[in-house]
Amino acid sequence: MDKDNILSKIRDVLKEHRGPQNAISGKDIAKMFGLKEEDTHVEPRKYVWEAITKYKLPVAGGSKGYYWITNQNELDAYCKTMESRADKILKRKEAIKSYFKE
Repeated sequence: MDKDNILSKIRDVLKEHRGPQNAISGKDIAKMFGLKEEDTHVEPRKYVWEAITKYKLPVAGGSKGYYWITNQNELDAYCKTMESRADKILKRKEAIKSYFKE
């Protein structure tokens, strides 16, 4: 199966997993498409995010897997989570940079 075909099929699978209670794991996606399965699920994550970008999908990802965002509350909750993660990354960046300022 070529890459475009995999991305298209991942899109179709994600459409079936609506809401956080129906999330599909990176491990399950890897098994479905014969992708490398490792603890961090790097390869399935790469394909999922590429499908999300290519098809402009309303898909969220978290510790329980990926799911199609179905309403404003889910969107708001996911955006809040992403903003919190971004803030923590920026704080780590500043802490690392401050080491070299001393």
